[in-house]
Amino acid sequence: MSRNGGAALDATFTASADAPRAARAALAGLHGELDDELAFRLNLLVTEAVTNRVLDQVTAGGRGRIRVEFSTDGRAVRGTVADVTFGDRRPRGATAAATRDLEAGMMGAMADSWGTTRRADGEISIWFEVLRGSAPTREEYEERFTAARLASRDERR
Repeated sequence: MSRNGGAALDATFTASADAPRAARAALAGLHGELDDELAFRLNLLVTEAVTNRVLDQVTAGGRGRIRVEFSTDGRAVRGTVADVTFGDRRPRGATAAATRDLEAGMMGAMADSWGTTRRADGEISIWFEVLRGSAPTREEYEERFTAARLASRDERR
């Protein structure tokens, strides 16, 4: 892992089975700025996003690195999980930018907004934002989860 200045957190990890745990450990450094609900949501989001990038890189035959960045202000915490030196060996356009239903549901339930971005070189980043002081109820989490899963299915059609 390497840490750089500029953001509240900027760390890079090898795309391996250990990457989600390493990303959560790096995120723990921000916990003094986060309430319990916000920390819980961010841990789930970073785990899902890092796992997505690791799985995509491994299936593509590449073993690159993953960069995790977080920035905070009084309104929200923003995170990005991105490929670095992916080395995708699949044909152009084969990268699995589409999220799985479960993953889309989790991201949609936990984040106030989220999405994916594909760069010209094929590398993908997943971004999310969680507003401070927004703690959805159980019912709201369920509604957000279901809506995100349905939207993900509609996008693939």
